[in-house]
Amino acid sequence: MMTLKFRRALLGTAAVCVACAIATPSLATDPTPKWCGGVKIAAIVPGYPPGSGDAIADLFSNGYHQAEVDLGPSVAYSYANWDTGSITSQLQQAIEAKVDAIALPGYPGDAATDALIDKAFAQGTIVTSMNMGVPEAEKKHSAQGLGYVAAH
Repeated sequence: MMTLKFRRALLGTAAVCVACAIATPSLATDPTPKWCGGVKIAAIVPGYPPGSGDAIADLFSNGYHQAEVDLGPSVAYSYANWDTGSITSQLQQAIEAKVDAIALPGYPGDAATDALIDKAFAQGTIVTSMNMGVPEAEKKHSAQGLGYVAAH
C-alpha cells in the first residue's frame, strides 16, 4: 500500500504532467503504462470549448487530453470562456468534488485563488498552476506539490 506522502508525490507529478502536456503538440504512438490510473484530475481550461476556434484553449485541452491518454488519469474538463470569475468558480467546484488534483490556469491571481488553494491542500488535493503563476500560493504550498508550468 502506498504511503500518503508517496501518493501525494505521485499526484503532484501527475498534475505537473497534465500541465506539461500542454506544450506537447503530438500524440504518443506507444504510451507508457497508465501509472496515474484511478487518479481524478479537474482540468480547468481558461478559454472556450474545442471547436470554437480558440487556439490557446485548444492547447490546454489537447495537453490535458494527451496526459489522460498517456498516463491514465480520469480528467474532468471545464471551460471558463476567458472569465476569471468562472475560473475561480470552477476551482471551488473542483474542490467540492474532492478530486485528487486540479490543473489551474493562474489568471485570476493570488487574491482570488489563494484561500481556495489553501482549502484544496487542506483536504489533500494537489493544485498546479499553468500559464500564469500564483506566486504567494506557491510560496506556501510548493512543498506539497504546487508548482507553475508554462511554455515559453
